[in-house]
Amino acid sequence: MKRVIVYHAVCQKRYFELAAQSAKSAKKQMADVDTVLITDLPGKSHWFDEVVQVRSVPLVEAHLPPLLHVPPRYGSGIYFDSDSYVCAPLHDVFELIEDARVDIALVHTSGKRRDRRYPSPGIPKAYPHWRSAFIAFQHNDRVREFFAGWDRAFHEHLKAYRKISKVEGPCHPDQMSMRIALYHSNVSIATLPANYCTTLGAIVIRGTVRVIAAEGDMKKLAKEANRDAPHARFFHRGEGTKI
Repeated sequence: MKRVIVYHAVCQKRYFELAAQSAKSAKKQMADVDTVLITDLPGKSHWFDEVVQVRSVPLVEAHLPPLLHVPPRYGSGIYFDSDSYVCAPLHDVFELIEDARVDIALVHTSGKRRDRRYPSPGIPKAYPHWRSAFIAFQHNDRVREFFAGWDRAFHEHLKAYRKISKVEGPCHPDQMSMRIALYHSNVSIATLPANYCTTLGAIVIRGTVRVIAAEGDMKKLAKEANRDAPHARFFHRGEGTKI
């Protein structure tokens, strides 16, 4: 399968710049994997093998990745938020999602406080929360149906709960609607260990941190993340303590 790392950046130039920096870190770890940016913004970067132009969206929708626009020639992909940093190769994740047993691989999260504010009728409380900052996928029909379902769930969620999300900022969150869409999908999900994508906030990590999804000095965070790897470390606000 032809592999791709996907980013999206809409509405504001800073998202384009962040995505380019993340793509640079990805290329340094996996030069053999293409990088694609999906955007409504002008601009170029040699860190992207292809830029896919899409229609403009309002800022409130900026967090929803338009993954139905991933070029069809790619058989597997990993989507990263623009504010991410790749610390180590992820070829093993590609191998996982290219297996017939797995459609999507995600990293578990306990859920942000804001995620708990939104009702999820019909979804058991025990159903996991996953990070929307890291989505590894086999580019098949089941996954594309999930992408379409996520788009619908996001806009329904936005219509129902915009008054709640306004207190968080101008962009409506995408993580809760992703969970809703996953529950109603037919995809086979694998949950990856926390070291595959982490914010380095109040968490115990074992092994090598692969991807950081955070804000700040990313090179400094990456160095701190793996300073004592592969030993268990407790992280709080980006600083690690070996345990």
